[in-house]
Amino acid sequence: MSNLILVDNYLKILQEIGRWKVISYIDLYNSLYLSESYSNFTRKIKKLEKGGFVKSLLGNNRRKYIHLTESGCQLSSSNVGLIDEVTLNHDLITTNVVNQLTKHKTFLSGMICSREIEGDLIPDGVVFGRKKEIDFKMAIEVELTQKSKRRVIEKFGQYAKSSEYDYCLYVINKESIYRSYIRIIKGMSEEVRKRIIFIVDKNLSPSLFDWNGELCFFNEEGKKFNEIID
Repeated sequence: MSNLILVDNYLKILQEIGRWKVISYIDLYNSLYLSESYSNFTRKIKKLEKGGFVKSLLGNNRRKYIHLTESGCQLSSSNVGLIDEVTLNHDLITTNVVNQLTKHKTFLSGMICSREIEGDLIPDGVVFGRKKEIDFKMAIEVELTQKSKRRVIEKFGQYAKSSEYDYCLYVINKESIYRSYIRIIKGMSEEVRKRIIFIVDKNLSPSLFDWNGELCFFNEEGKKFNEIID
C-alpha cells in the first residue's frame, strides 16, 4: 500500500483529509473534485484505512466521517494533528461550519486551523473570501460553551488588533451565550465591534448549520448574515 500512496490520488486524499482534520466521506469527495465515481472513491478510502493511514467513524446521524492516523499525518502537509475524543464533536461541527460557508459565493475556500502553529491567536477555522473585489480572511470560532467575561474580552481585543484576520465569525448554538457576548462587545471600542460577527444556530450539529436565522449581530446591529457578506 505504501507504494500506492504516491499515485492515483491517494496522497491527494490524505492531504485533503489533513486540511479538515475530520470530514464526512461525501464532503471529502466533493472537496476533491474527483472525476471518478463515489463508489471508486470509497474503495480507495477502505484501502487507506486497511493500510493504517486513516480511520473512519460513524456519527449520530449515521453519516460516516474520516480522519488521519499518525501514519497518515506523516504524509499530509497539514499540521492539524490527531483527533482528540474529548473535542471530537466540536471538531466535527467546525468542519461542517467551514464547509457550509464555502458553498456561499462570497467565500472562496476554507480550512481548519492547526494547533501547532506559532502565535497566541489560533481560531477553530478560517475562510477566505472576496467582497466587492476585495479579498478578506475571516476567522471562525465555534462557541458551544460560554467563556468567562475576562477571556472573551481578551479574545475580542486580539481579533481587533490582528493583522492576520480581517473579521472573526462567532458561530454559537445557544441564545444565552449570544446575548451575553453582545452585552460584552457593546461595551468595547468601535475597533472591536467592526471586526466581530455573531450568528446563532440552535440546531448546530456535525451535519447542520443554517446561517439564515434571525439571530445575527454585527457592529451594533442585528441583521441577516447574507446582508453582511453579500
